[in-house]
Amino acid sequence: MKKITAWLLLMWCTLFGANSYAQTWPPLGRDPNFSHLMMEQGQTVGEVLAIVQDHNGFIWIGGRSGLARYDGYRFNIYTNNPRDPGSLSSNYVRDAFVDSQGELWVATQKGVVRYDRRFDNFVRCKYAEGSYAGKRSEVFYRIIEDSASNLWFIGFNGVGIYDRKTNQLHEQLIGSGLQKIDVNGMAEIGKDEYAITTASGLFYWNRHSGVLKQYTHDEKDIESLPTNS
Repeated sequence: MKKITAWLLLMWCTLFGANSYAQTWPPLGRDPNFSHLMMEQGQTVGEVLAIVQDHNGFIWIGGRSGLARYDGYRFNIYTNNPRDPGSLSSNYVRDAFVDSQGELWVATQKGVVRYDRRFDNFVRCKYAEGSYAGKRSEVFYRIIEDSASNLWFIGFNGVGIYDRKTNQLHEQLIGSGLQKIDVNGMAEIGKDEYAITTASGLFYWNRHSGVLKQYTHDEKDIESLPTNS
């Protein structure tokens, strides 16, 4: 529990600062200036849910209605085309992530895709045999990469790890309660150790030993989580 508590404290300090009264200024300076970027008429990605910059300097913006690439001058919009297997698998983009190899990954309402810059299209991730069979949906919320360069896809049906050689997603924690819980976040907290956030509390998982422990709110315990979600 101490390691989990320390991780939560570190995340809080990172997001909000260890001293809210410190007289320091953000990287943009004390009085930053902002420019409004306008898409052409008819172009839209809806409500923005994800923004990331790739290794080539392009800014990718994902939303409820598609994905946009901004090159510093104009936007290029990507959407799903049922007749084109190289298009987005869904217009509903929940996350966009650039890994250590410079690859752009997009988590959607219907699976995960990788951007292929050679052909300016998308390659859809396949599911390994026995993984995600008969699941409720293909919704994925987050993509992360750990210190060993493993790619993790987090979503409505739990946690999956990606095999770069076979372009397959392997479901993890099969047989555990996490398969039936809406997983919304995950962070590496040590070697083979991960903290997994869900709507039903916080989980500690040791991938090497297989230990999976759940932490929840307990009204009688002041050292428990303040809330489960």
